[in-house]
Amino acid sequence: MSHARLIPDDTHRTSGKEVRSYNIHAAQLIKSLIESCYGPLGNEKIYIDIIGESTCTKDGATFLRKIDVQHPAAKVLIDATNTVDNEVGDGTLTTAIIAATLLEKAQEMLAMDIYPSTIVNGYDKGLQCSLETLRNIARKVSSKDMAIIEKLARTCLGTKVRLSSDPQSELNNILEITVNAINTVYSNNNYLLEADDIKIEEKIGNLAESILIDGVLIDKTIDSELMPRFVKNARILLLDEDLQTRTTKTESQLSINSPEHMYLFRKEENKITRDKIQIIIDSGINVVINRKGIDLVAQDLLAKFGIISVKRVKENDLHWLEKATGGNLIKELDVGNIQSNVGYAKNVYEKKIGTDKMIFVEGCNNPKTVTILIRANSKMMLEQIKIYQDMPKMAY
Repeated sequence: MSHARLIPDDTHRTSGKEVRSYNIHAAQLIKSLIESCYGPLGNEKIYIDIIGESTCTKDGATFLRKIDVQHPAAKVLIDATNTVDNEVGDGTLTTAIIAATLLEKAQEMLAMDIYPSTIVNGYDKGLQCSLETLRNIARKVSSKDMAIIEKLARTCLGTKVRLSSDPQSELNNILEITVNAINTVYSNNNYLLEADDIKIEEKIGNLAESILIDGVLIDKTIDSELMPRFVKNARILLLDEDLQTRTTKTESQLSINSPEHMYLFRKEENKITRDKIQIIIDSGINVVINRKGIDLVAQDLLAKFGIISVKRVKENDLHWLEKATGGNLIKELDVGNIQSNVGYAKNVYEKKIGTDKMIFVEGCNNPKTVTILIRANSKMMLEQIKIYQDMPKMAY
């Protein structure tokens, strides 16, 4: 009777001192990978994955998430850095370097025949002493203190973003945008702040052209060339209803026996759309932003009355628009329903950013969400700045 082997022949078992040595060595390797990235003068690293996509970063969490690690001790160290990154948004390199250094020192004590339990107890006492010292030197600050928030942002951004010829000016511009965005949302949202309250859009360009918009930037274009490209004192309708001929959800067949019947059928279809557009016109709306479709008949009617329309807008963008403009998304057109849910903005206009046209909804009163438009000369730099602009929001 043959017995199947569950473990390969080349497998060997280790225990005791040998296991501890392997674990410490794994942590040392992780430390050696990222130690050169630490600090304002740290180096960036390029990681190329199996499909050839490259990532250039000096952020420890970004780099450690990319590499494929099999050793259990190394995985524990990487999980620790990810936990710190998720909870705080910064300090990933510090976590990995301190943990690996403590293991290195533990190896030296093990070589002196100090028991592992004694080393663990010593580290635990050191932890308690460190926490007590931190509590003694800590001081409470107000979350409304923008000087403190700026220092947090400078710490997160200044040590990680590699800038160009005038780094101080560029860094100050990014810091000002980030702090102002946080302050605006925080003060207008009952002193609460969620990370997704600040929308971030990215476009290729110069870093100095990065701006803060007190409203929402939509990566879409106005539906028709006949519509105005700029509307002041916008009354905005956020809609989730088709302004076009609906397709039946079940299979159906319509028999038309003459051109007259076809004409009447098309006329009735257009009348349904025209009735909806008339409700919008009677409500004094001058901007329609719709999650669903808007056909050419509806677009022509809206254009005749100087109304801007934007179709097929993402659900997330509509959520941001609700928080910025004070309007509410409606699913049924009714004059009374529109008037109680209309949103407001000082200006709505289309503008070319780089090679693309985008729609600005800006000048909102007390917006609970704002947009940061990041401009940088490469996709890689855009991704890096976006990552680091999220850090101050998380720390806040």
